[in-house]
Parts: sequence; structure tokens; C-alpha cells
Amino acid sequence: MLGAIPETLQTAYGSLTTGLDLRAGQALLIRGGTSALGFAATALAVDLGATVLATTRRADRLDVLREHGVTHPLLDDGQVAGRVRELFPEGVDAALELVGTPTLPDTLAATRVHGTVCFTGMLSDEWVVPDFYPIGYLPKGVRLTAYGGESSDLPAEVLQRFLDQVAGGETALGPTTVYRLEDIRLAHDDLEHGRRVGKLVGLVQEIFPPRVSNRAGAVRIGGGKTLTQEDEMAKYLLSVVQPTGGVPDPEVLEKIMVDVEAVNDDMRRAGAWVFGAGLHAPDTATTLRPDGKGGVLVVDGPYVETKEYLGGFTIIEAPDLDAALEWGRRLQHAITLPIEVRPFQG
Repeated sequence: MLGAIPETLQTAYGSLTTGLDLRAGQALLIRGGTSALGFAATALAVDLGATVLATTRRADRLDVLREHGVTHPLLDDGQVAGRVRELFPEGVDAALELVGTPTLPDTLAATRVHGTVCFTGMLSDEWVVPDFYPIGYLPKGVRLTAYGGESSDLPAEVLQRFLDQVAGGETALGPTTVYRLEDIRLAHDDLEHGRRVGKLVGLVQEIFPPRVSNRAGAVRIGGGKTLTQEDEMAKYLLSVVQPTGGVPDPEVLEKIMVDVEAVNDDMRRAGAWVFGAGLHAPDTATTLRPDGKGGVLVVDGPYVETKEYLGGFTIIEAPDLDAALEWGRRLQHAITLPIEVRPFQG
């Protein structure tokens, strides 16, 4: 993951210095703050002494921005200039545009006279302004620049200082998700649909346990220890305890499903996920009982009527109970229902 730092850092550093000439005490707006480049720019700007405003399109990511040094996280609905000027009536001193041309006019409108907007990113995959007419497009007195650099543009001392700060815990890399090479399509799909924040890293050299093996590679799983190839893996059943009654509202259920799938994806990347599925309600069950005469009695309905039932399950591989419980905690937090963790025999 350290290998992913230089290119992102070079772009962030060049944007803030060459593109914006950012100074201590100034206010910086980062449009697209939960991108890898957004997190890197935030870290550099905070270290410089600037006040950072940053945007995200998802309300559940506002706290992530705060945790990484953003003073004013903003929910981006496409129009944030008004809210920016509520905080800074004259506008921000500088703005880093990482989304692209769809939000560029609004970013310019959030910037003060003699302030500067640097166009660096195109997360929207849109980078052309049709029929560009500068006088009509640019607010009076607001400057527009762009940045694109090479690795040689990053001073060695800047890279070393950043690495030292990361090693010392003074600066965070930002959220990082690591993918196997075989999961690169999943990485692209996650990127396209905005399921992950921060840096997405693909590993060419395999450090995860092979899917067909019961041994782990050198990787930290959940909050547990770092495993080696010699560590044996056991299987655990994570059972979802579902109450009888109605299901959550559609918007609540949709968020739960997204959160659960995110946990499942992390399990797959860590080599922990084996199988998982949801179950229909108990009234769809069919029970087979001995009839006392050597035969089998088939009865519609569950084995026993209860207020709670098995609503779904996930089978995982983990080195010990602590690691399995860590996955159980994450699944419980996502699904908001009790989770029973039980080891398989053998």
C-alpha cells in the first residue's frame, strides 16, 4: 500500500503548490473529498495550516471526512456554493476540483475574488466544457488553473516527510481497500459505483490465502493477529437471528443490504468468506419427523414455533474464535440483528 503513495502524493502536492499556491491560514474547498486524492490533499493542507472544506455525495461518509482532518464536511448535491458562503461569506481562498466539469461552475462560484480553482480530477468522467466562453463561464476575478504532473515533480524531501508522518501515526493514508489480482473486476465495479472511499490497491503478488486452501497468507484479518502460512484455519457459522414480524422499510433495508455486502466483500478479499445466504420465513419450511413406525412424517411449517428464527447465515474461515468474533461484530453492525458465532466440528 505504501507503493500507492508517491503518485497520489505528487498530484496532491502539485495541485496545492503549483496549481493553487496554498498558504497557511487560507480556506481550501476540496470537491470530491473521499477520493484517494482528496484524502491526500486534505492531509497536506492540514499539515500546511489551511482550513479544509470537503464534499461527499453520501451522508454516511461525512464522519470519515471529519476523522481525516476536514473541518467542514459538506454533503454534495451538486450545489454547495451557497453553504460554502454561509461559512465564508466572501468565498474560499482556494478550491481543488476533483469531480470534473459538472461541478466546476459551482466550485468557481464558491471561490472569492482573486481566489483560485485548480482543475485536477475527473471522477465524473467528464472533462470537457462545451462551447467554453471564458467571460461568461468564469466569475469575475476568480482564477482557474489545472494541474497534471510527473513523478519527478515531487520533491524527495516532501515524500520522505509524508512517509515519516505516516510511520509515526501523525498522518493517515486515508481508507485503503486491497484487492487480489483475480478480483480486479470487483475493484473496478466498486470504483464505478462509489462503494469504497480512498485508495483502491490491486496486488499482483499473492499475499492472501488461496481460495482452495485452509491456510492463511500473511495478512491481517479483521482485528486479529497477522497470520502466516502455518496457521490452521477453522470454519465458523455466523447465524442471523431474525425476529418474526414485518421487514424494515425499503430505504432502511436497502442500506442494510449495501452494508452487509460491503462486509461480505471484505471477507472475500481477506480469504475468510466460504458461503452465505438468506432464508425465507419459517412458514415456508417443511419439517420431516419420525412417525414412530420406521417411516417419516412430512409436516408443513417449522420444527418449532418461536419468536425468533434463523434468517440467514454466513460460513467463514478464521484462525481462532477472536478473529471469527471480529467478523461477527462487523456483520452485526451492518445487519443490526443478533449474530450467533459457532465453530464447526473437525
